[in-house]
Amino acid sequence: MSQQQIGDILGDIARRRTKGSGLLRKVQALKVCQEAILHLTSHPCQPANLHRGVLTVHVDNSITAQELSFQRSRLINELNEMLDDEKIQDIKFRMVESLGEYAKNS
Repeated sequence: MSQQQIGDILGDIARRRTKGSGLLRKVQALKVCQEAILHLTSHPCQPANLHRGVLTVHVDNSITAQELSFQRSRLINELNEMLDDEKIQDIKFRMVESLGEYAKNS
């Protein structure tokens, strides 16, 4: 099962269980961020969490984290243009070892 299919299933479940709630907006915002960030950068990365305006993005190495941090302002502006309710104030980049599998599937 692909990341896209899992995201669609989780989105459907969240919509049914949390209609109109903050959780639904968060799930929708993360889905938009996941799709958008893959188009905004060529680096393997995955949005992992959005909490209180801070988007956490998983990356596979420190070089990618540093390069993306240089583009932080541009990424925030472009993502906020795509989002309806949730707004991103900051992006944090975290290294994870398991991202290699995600990058191969995307």
